[in-house]
Order: sequence, then C-alpha cells, then structure tokens
Amino acid sequence: MNNKVIVITGASSDMGIATIKRMREVYSEPILVSVTRNQENLKRKLEECNVSQDGIVFAECDLAHYSEAMTKIQSVLNNYSRVDILINIAGLFIAKPFLETEIEDFDTVINSNLKSCYTAIKIVVPYMLSNNGGSIVNISSALGIHTIKTGRSSIYDASKAGIIQLTKSLAVEFGSDNIKVNCICPGILMPSDDARDNHMSYQAIKNLSSHLKDQPLKRLGTDKNIADAIVFLSGVESDWTTGAVLSVDGGIIL
Repeated sequence: MNNKVIVITGASSDMGIATIKRMREVYSEPILVSVTRNQENLKRKLEECNVSQDGIVFAECDLAHYSEAMTKIQSVLNNYSRVDILINIAGLFIAKPFLETEIEDFDTVINSNLKSCYTAIKIVVPYMLSNNGGSIVNISSALGIHTIKTGRSSIYDASKAGIIQLTKSLAVEFGSDNIKVNCICPGILMPSDDARDNHMSYQAIKNLSSHLKDQPLKRLGTDKNIADAIVFLSGVESDWTTGAVLSVDGGIIL
C-alpha cells in the first residue's frame, strides 16, 4: 500500500508499540508521528522490542495541555501537510471505590482519556479536511459499555463512555467530508510490564481477570489483538464503516 502519514497518541504504551509494528507490516514506509509525553521512554521501548525507528517522527507533549500539544504536533505535521490516519490510544486506568476518589483523580482520568482524544482530533482534523478525508480510530474500553459490579472504576468508565459518544457525534459531523471515525472497546488484556510495576494497577487487572468466567472465550486479550482491529478500522477494508463501536473483548460484554 502507499505511504501513509499516521498519527498515534499514547505511542509508548504496549498497545502503541504493537500498533506501530502492525502499521509497518501493512503500509510501505509509513510516516509514524508518535505522540508521547516521554520521547526517551518510547525510544527505549522501541529498542527493547527491536523496532526500527526509521520513519518514526516524535512529538513529545502532554495532550492534556492543549496549547503545548497544538504547537508541538503542528510543528511536525506541517512538514507533511496531511494526515491519513489518527489513532487515539493515550490514556490511563485508575480503579478506586467512588467515595475514595479525589477530584484530582477525576481531573487526571478525564484529561488523560477524554481530553487527550479531543485534543488530538482537534489538531489533526484540519489536515484531513485539506487532504479530502482520513480515518480516526479512538480507543475506548469494554467498561465504557458494560459495568462490572466489582470493578470500582467509575471515573475511568465515564471517560471511556465519553469517547464512544464523541466517536459517534464526529462520525456524523465529518462524514460528508470523507472522514470516518470509529471506536474500539478492548476487554481485559494481558498486563504489561508497566502495570506489573504499578501495584495498584496490577491488582486492579487481577481483580478484573476474575470475570473471565463470564467471558465466552475465557482468555485475556493481547495488544496485538487490538492493533489488528485498529488496522481494519483505519484501512480501506472498512471504507464504508463509520461511527462503529467494535468490541474486541472475548465477548465479555455479552
């Protein structure tokens, strides 16, 4: 396939690395604009995963800070004058009983999950409009659709539900501009090394894993499973699909 300019937020996450790998397999010499809060951390992860940095352009910024992100990302994108695909992966997971949450937790989760998605789309869509179209894939969560009674992740769930509705609204708004906007809702994934290092996050994932008894396929997913779905929804194979909310979760929401 032809070269593509692909913007990936949350590029240093395991899902981000898996997506970079898959885009390299699908497209010939893609330009991968990798948005991350820590460029050196992303470079280290790419080296550890034996992923070449050829064709990877770094945009180091915090998407929660709109003006900074606008300046940093535009300074990169102006070299190409177009964006073909935007993949919004950036985000974090916090699980606490609601009454134990602080307003700072709310701000952190909403900024990292929902505001980051808004910011990236706001920056990138003008490039798609000038290029007669494009494709946006947002990463939500099964918890944005389905509540797990013992999950204790109300703020996270709300932020991910917001991404789903943002996806649908923008699919309607930009459909006539040949911009498709779709959403993936991952289920429970194998915990990353970062999650294992964070006791609270790791324990939360372990607790959620107990719900596999209610999942038809009865196994944890992988970041590659999500990257495969991203390739489908962002590519030509789904050129008549917009506003879709694709659950990649082993059937846990059924």
